[in-house]
Amino acid sequence: MLLCLLLQPTTSAALLGRLVGARKRRVGLVSPGIERVRSFWRKDETPRSRRLAEMIRLQPSLDRSTYTPTPWARSSKANFVLATTRSRLGALRRAVEPPLTNRVSETGDADVHVEWAKDEVGAALPADAPIVVFLHTITGSAAQTRWLTSAASERGWRSCVFVRRGHGGRLSSPSFDLLGNADDVELQLAAVRRAYPRASFLGMVGVSAGSSLLVTHLGRAGASTPVGAACAICPAWDTAYAFSQLGVTQPVAERAMVQSIKSRFVRRNARVLRAWDESAYQACMAATSLPEMLAAHAPYAMRQHGATAEEYYAAHDPMSDRRGVTVPTLLLNAEDDFVCPAALARPDVIVDEQPGALLMMTKSGSHVAFNEGAFALGEPYHLRVSFDFLEAARATAGGISKAPSAGSMQGVVVPTAALLTSKRRARQEADQARTR
Repeated sequence: MLLCLLLQPTTSAALLGRLVGARKRRVGLVSPGIERVRSFWRKDETPRSRRLAEMIRLQPSLDRSTYTPTPWARSSKANFVLATTRSRLGALRRAVEPPLTNRVSETGDADVHVEWAKDEVGAALPADAPIVVFLHTITGSAAQTRWLTSAASERGWRSCVFVRRGHGGRLSSPSFDLLGNADDVELQLAAVRRAYPRASFLGMVGVSAGSSLLVTHLGRAGASTPVGAACAICPAWDTAYAFSQLGVTQPVAERAMVQSIKSRFVRRNARVLRAWDESAYQACMAATSLPEMLAAHAPYAMRQHGATAEEYYAAHDPMSDRRGVTVPTLLLNAEDDFVCPAALARPDVIVDEQPGALLMMTKSGSHVAFNEGAFALGEPYHLRVSFDFLEAARATAGGISKAPSAGSMQGVVVPTAALLTSKRRARQEADQARTR
């Protein structure tokens, strides 16, 4: 769902191979179990390209990067299951934690709100701490994003989740959008700025379907966005294609997703949805595939009776907005992603037409998984490289370069966070040492 055009998979794969040979060293193992990661970006004298080059100079991990997949979860499916388990455990932990005050920021719309990290470290950060916004997955929630927000706290970043319509409770109005609404993002960003007007920097991370919303917002807002840098984790490049092929390659997963959508969004909100459009409700309940569900819910998403799938995809195509993006943007995909095929990527478009964008491709990683180290206890690769990118962007904001150290944001973090970060890094280094 991101900053590039499309080719047929066979053509794209050939082009990708040619680009790798021409521009970057080949992917291979640095040592057993450790994989090199390919990077693509535009190298010229435009301001955005020069800033990205400076970011890479300050954070070499953005170019000379390696990924150490967890050996016993090396297959794409096992990697994904492990990541899903971490997400579910994070949600369970959040459910049993004592409540913290000031955890939710309202937007003025009853169905849209901002949920802040629910951990003591994040709550203790100073008022000027940098903020990172997470845009969750297609059926995700703030609870399932808890493990990401906790990691952000350890890094010294205050974090929040932009909870989309229907993902945080019952709907008060007949509108929900599985890929998210850019107007709602504007409301949520305003709420963030009201809550922490002294924040020193604002970053955004879109996860899977959230990456589409991320680029749509950035492209439409242009230079007016308060977001200083962004990361898109496992973008689908082409939403319609990704959803259409899921039923072919992963029919069980597709059926589970459709049932989850019906339960969470349709049945739970039957009264308000049926009162507004009975035929759209029946179409949602009759849907048996993800493309059918997206088409059926188009009237609710577009807030227009009779809205079609074509109209929905046209309104949610970030590629039509990509040229409006003005901030440094990281795109991360894995070649073995079974949900969002990386074979559709066009690295030549990134290199030739999208200054300030950095495309990174791992050989392994699955879909939003990227578990790393012998025991998968450390920070996963996608989170590590995302914060490397955001910290480099923060260091170069305003045209002033300040080299981020190994704990670049730790100086403003309470001792508890520094201690947690130290332990996290020690675990990660120990995991990597065991794989050598």
